[in-house]
Amino acid sequence: GIIEEFASPKREADEKECFELTKELISSVEQGEISLAITGEAMSLLREDESQKEIMDLFLKKGTVFARMSPMEKGRVIEDLIHAGKIVGMCGDGANDCTALTRAHVGISIGNGEASLAAPFSTPCKDTSCVLTLLKEGRAALSTSIQCFKYMALYAVIQTTSMIIIYNRRSNLTEWSFN
Repeated sequence: GIIEEFASPKREADEKECFELTKELISSVEQGEISLAITGEAMSLLREDESQKEIMDLFLKKGTVFARMSPMEKGRVIEDLIHAGKIVGMCGDGANDCTALTRAHVGISIGNGEASLAAPFSTPCKDTSCVLTLLKEGRAALSTSIQCFKYMALYAVIQTTSMIIIYNRRSNLTEWSFN
């Protein structure tokens, strides 16, 4: 298949053949036939070469594994994904993940390592099972905050309206009327 052609050792290919293989790869990825994985070094090379922008965008859009990256490369990938319009979550367990955890929309520190100090959310469990719970609790917290805001706004409207009515009648509330 395509991967074997890309991975064949030291085989020389002309520019036209590379172009055709690249188009075939892009088509296969977009159809969901294959998954993409990339290392930090390869990502840096793609980022530097403007002619590879289409491939870089493909990795950002359809990439499933971003591996062997330095802390700064992880942060750059998170920024690139956000710039591409993605909502980005990052799970990490060590100091090398801190940059990416702070840059992601949702950063979750797994375990009690150094990352727990940098991440907005942390859990003592050692796997990603906490992500679903975090999303549920986050939605519940958002809903609660919205309802509290509605209550406070309604209370202010009611109090303002009552004060207008009372002042319109040329009256005033006593100190005990506010309790």
